[in-house]
Amino acid sequence: MIYLLDRSINYIIFEDKVILTNNSMVFKALPDDFFKEEEHARPLEIETVFYNEYNNKNLVTIGKQSETLVENEVVVSGLVINETTGEPIQGVAIIADQLNRNTVTNKNGRFSITLPLGLNNIEAKLLGYTGFSKQLLVYSKGFFKFYLTEATETLAEVILESTANNNVKEGIVGVTSIDIEGLKTVPVILGERDILKVATTLPGIKTAGEGSAGFNVRGGRADQNLILLDDAVIYSPSHFLGFFSAINPFVTGSLDIYKASIPAEFGGRLSSVFDIKSKEPNYEKFSGEGAIGPVTGSLSLQTPIKKDEIALTAAARATYSNWILRSLDEESLKNSKASFYDGLIKYNHKINENNKFQATGYFSEDEFSITSDSIFSYNNALASLKWNHTFKNDKHQSELIAVNSQYKYGIGYEANSNNDFKFDYKINETQLKLNLKYFHSAKHKFDYGISTKLYQVNPGNVKPLGENSILTPKNLNQEKGLESAIYISDLFEVNEKLLFNIGLRYSRFSALGPNTQNVYEEGQPRAESTVIAVNTYGNNESIKNYSGLEYRASLRYLLTPTFSLKASYNTTLQYIHLLSNNTTISPTDTWKLSDLNTKPQRANQYTLGFYKNLYNSALEINIEGYYKKMSDILDYKIGAELILNEALEQELLQGEGQAYGVELLIKKKKGLFNGWLGYSYSESNAKIK
Repeated sequence: MIYLLDRSINYIIFEDKVILTNNSMVFKALPDDFFKEEEHARPLEIETVFYNEYNNKNLVTIGKQSETLVENEVVVSGLVINETTGEPIQGVAIIADQLNRNTVTNKNGRFSITLPLGLNNIEAKLLGYTGFSKQLLVYSKGFFKFYLTEATETLAEVILESTANNNVKEGIVGVTSIDIEGLKTVPVILGERDILKVATTLPGIKTAGEGSAGFNVRGGRADQNLILLDDAVIYSPSHFLGFFSAINPFVTGSLDIYKASIPAEFGGRLSSVFDIKSKEPNYEKFSGEGAIGPVTGSLSLQTPIKKDEIALTAAARATYSNWILRSLDEESLKNSKASFYDGLIKYNHKINENNKFQATGYFSEDEFSITSDSIFSYNNALASLKWNHTFKNDKHQSELIAVNSQYKYGIGYEANSNNDFKFDYKINETQLKLNLKYFHSAKHKFDYGISTKLYQVNPGNVKPLGENSILTPKNLNQEKGLESAIYISDLFEVNEKLLFNIGLRYSRFSALGPNTQNVYEEGQPRAESTVIAVNTYGNNESIKNYSGLEYRASLRYLLTPTFSLKASYNTTLQYIHLLSNNTTISPTDTWKLSDLNTKPQRANQYTLGFYKNLYNSALEINIEGYYKKMSDILDYKIGAELILNEALEQELLQGEGQAYGVELLIKKKKGLFNGWLGYSYSESNAKIK
C-alpha cells in the first residue's frame, strides 16, 4: 500500500481485501457522537454537495481526503497545453472569480493558485483560444492538466496583443511584447515584414539612422542593447546594412522588449533587452510557408519526427539581388555585388512530462561590393542548447542553457596593384547559464540562477594578397574576458493591489591574458609620451577585475482593476563596448572589452508610469516617464584610428551622460480598425573628457 500513499486514490482494507475509493474517505466506523444532529449538520451538508457534483462533467477532483489535513487552503498547480500542437501555452489567465484571485501561466504553461478546500469555480481565458470553466473539488494540494483549443477567429487584425489587463496587472515596467501574427497587417518594405523595424515605431526606441541596424533606446547607444535569439547573442541583427532584419519573420515566435524593468537574469547591456524566440515546431503534422518578394525569397518547413514527442523546424531565406544587378543595362553596376542569406534549424524533443530538450542553430552571411575592386562580407553564427526540467513537487523548475555566438567580417581588396590585401575581424562568446524558478506560494515566486560567459575578440589582422603586394602582415593581440553573474529575484504579491518585483544581480568581469597593457602616468592624457610601463600577462592571467551589484526593483499598485501605477529602479553594467566611425552598425565596427585602461559603463534608471485600459481592454493607454544617469560611457577622439591600432586606448575617452523623457502609447486591440499610436519627448546629453 506504500505505492498508493503518493497517489490521489484513497483506499480501505476490509476483511483482507483492498477497496479503492478514488478521492473520498471511507470510514470503518462512525464517530461516537455522529448522531448529534446539531453538531454535524454542516459537515454532512458539505459532503452532500461533494457527492452531488460528481455527476457534473466539468468537475475535476484535486488531491484526496485525509483525516490529518488541517489546512483550510492549499496550493493547486497545473499545466495548460495547446490541444492541436501539444505545446504549453504562456499567458493564459486562470481566474477564480468568487475568490477574486487570478494567476497567469508562465512560458512553460504552468501555474499555481491558492484555493480553499471544497468546491471552486475557475475559468481559463486567452485571446485566440476557446476559453472554458471548470469546477475543482479540492481535497488537498495537487496538480491537473487541461487543454485549450485555438479559436476559429485569427489574430490577423491585431498588431500588439497581451492577455486582458495584463499591461495593468503585471509588475514589470517598460516591457512590450510584439505579436508576430499581427505583423501580417503591417505595411511591408520590399516584401519583408521586419519585427525590428516594427519595434522602432514604439515610443522610446529610435533608429540610429536611415538604413541602419542600430537602435537608440531611451538615450542609449546602439551597443547598449542586448539582442538575443533563443538565448544567444546576435551582434549584427541586419542584412544590407540595416535594410533587412537578420531574423526570418517566418520562424519568429515572439519578441519581448525590456526598456526599464530588465529582469535580473539578463545583464551585460545598459539600455534594453530584445528577447527573440523562434517559432515552436509542429508536433502533429507537416506544414510550411514561404514568400517571394522583389529581392528576396524565403521558405519555412515544420515536421514531426515522432508525433507529440520530437519535431523539427527548418527555414532559409536568400536574396537574388546579384541576378538583378547583372540584368541591368548600367555597365558600372554589373560588377557590383549585394547578396545575403540566412538559415535556421530548430530541434525540439519532449523527453517526458518533466523534461524537454531544445537545440537551435543559425547562420547568416552578407556580401557586397561598393566598387569592383573591394568586397565586404560579414556573418553571424550561433548555436543554442536548452534543457528544461520540472521537479516532481511542481514548485521547482530549472533551465540549463549553453550557447555560442560568433560575428566576423572581412574586407578584400584586389585591384591588381601592389596594395592588395585581406582584412579579417572576429568576436566569439560562449555562455553557460542555469536559471531556476521556485513557486514558493501564491505570494512569493522566486527566480534565481548563475551564468558565466567567455569573450574572445580578434581585433583584426591584415594579410597581403598576391606576390606583388608590398603590404606588411599585421596581427593584433587577442582580447579575452570572463564575465560571470549570480542573481535572485522575488515576485512578491503583498495583497490584491500591491505587488513588488525585487531583484539583485552581482556581476564580475576579468580581463584575461595573454596580452600586453600600457600603463600611463596618472592624471595625464593617454598618449605615447605618457607611457611609464608596459605590462605583459600570460595565458588566462588576470589583467584587471571589475564587479558590481545591479539592483532591479519595481512595484505595481492597482488603483482600480483597470488602472494601475507602476515604478521601477534599475542599475546595469556593461563590460563590452562598440566603436564605430558613423551612426550606424557597419561591418567595420570594432568591439572593445574592458581592461586596464577601459572601465565598464554603468547606468541608473528611474521610471514612473500610469496604465489604463478602456472598453473591456480593447483600448490601452500607457504613460511612462524616465530618468537615466550614465557613467564611464565610451567615445573616441575626432579622427581616431580604430582599426589595427595597437594602442587603441589612446584614441578613447570616457565620460558621463543623462537621458530623460516621457512616452505615450495608445493601442487599439480589437475591431476591424486597430493599431497603435506612440509619442515620446526625450532629451539626452553626454560629457566626455
